[in-house]
Amino acid sequence: MKKLVIILGNTSSGKSSLGKKIELEFGLPYISFGDIKIEEIQKESILGKNLKYNIDKNLPINPDDGLKLINNHYDCSKPLASISGYPISEIEYSELSKGYNIIFGIYLEASEEILRKRFFGRVVCPICNFPGFIGDLCPIHNKEMLKRDDTNENEFNKRMKLFNQRIYPFIEEVQNKSLFQIYKYNSESLDLVSIFHGVKQYL
Repeated sequence: MKKLVIILGNTSSGKSSLGKKIELEFGLPYISFGDIKIEEIQKESILGKNLKYNIDKNLPINPDDGLKLINNHYDCSKPLASISGYPISEIEYSELSKGYNIIFGIYLEASEEILRKRFFGRVVCPICNFPGFIGDLCPIHNKEMLKRDDTNENEFNKRMKLFNQRIYPFIEEVQNKSLFQIYKYNSESLDLVSIFHGVKQYL
């Protein structure tokens, strides 16, 4: 069965940065559900249109569509992948676990003050979308990163609301029902050695 490490956290908690670091360290694919969702919508495929309909109606993604999207981007030649942004509900988890073995989850915590500072300072590499902050260079292409165009107050508040209403309750549900092990880290002083050790034992 295909294997996944789930990266959970609020907006700007460091999910994409961690996923990319795992990818660089071990050569394992990192899947940003938000990015592949946007990519599919831009293709105007049937799946993309279904995703857009739910987003426009402010509805949760259909779990079957979520699974199809991840299947389309999972590299079966690799022993493991990390993913952020999905699942964020028990229904999504149940559908995903039909085809994937969730090895463990990583929950990145940070204060709202830090999240806000990071959110409004976010940049990405213009070539590979490697995430970073103002002043950073892409570690892959050594290019100056560009500020993201979705860094506004409304978007920040929308993402905070999503975390409080859906993602954090899902994290609690996972822990209460022991669906899979979640390891909690303070993203302001992230212990990469510990995380890398946890990933490495499954390779």
